[in-house]
Amino acid sequence: MVPYQPRKIKGPATRRCYVNNLPWDLKWQDFKDHMKQAGVVTFVELFEDPNGRSLGCGLVEFSSVDEVKKAIDTLNDSKLNGREIKVKRDEVRFYPKVPDMCGPSPNMDYGPPPGPPSPLPPYNRPPEPYNRQPEPYNRQPEPYNRQPEPYNRQPEPYNRQPEPYNRHQSPTTANLNRTTASLSRTTEIQNRLATLSSSPTSPTI
Repeated sequence: MVPYQPRKIKGPATRRCYVNNLPWDLKWQDFKDHMKQAGVVTFVELFEDPNGRSLGCGLVEFSSVDEVKKAIDTLNDSKLNGREIKVKRDEVRFYPKVPDMCGPSPNMDYGPPPGPPSPLPPYNRPPEPYNRQPEPYNRQPEPYNRQPEPYNRQPEPYNRQPEPYNRHQSPTTANLNRTTASLSRTTEIQNRLATLSSSPTSPTI
């Protein structure tokens, strides 16, 4: 809160009077006419809130300082529309406090900071009934018409003959042994024929 700021009066404070306890329905013309009893009134202003309602006080500007002193001596505690008004020298400390439109004043004491906020009341709102109905499921399954493909593959004939089974050696080793024995037999026959051909008498074979 800050002191009220006059909006119209611009003259020096030495030629002004502060008047309070004014009727709430007082018009500026009636206010000026009453203060004319002390001298020449150059301007008056009624203090109003932002909504235009009277704050019950105002300022009066006279043409000289002597008229200010006369107004304080003669018009203080006088009756105006049935109310006893108070006339003082113009000082800011007498002005009513109004909300600051530009933020708090740095020179004002607002007292200790407020305590913790009070807890919120319990939330007792009843739950709303759930009336939503499930949507019916009408989707039909698609028919399965796929036919299996016929299997026409013929088995291949199995013509492989089994190899002889030798318990002690493999078939490859047995063939190698037979070949070696046949070569040895052929070499032996060739040696005997060479021996017979070199002897003088050919024995009977």
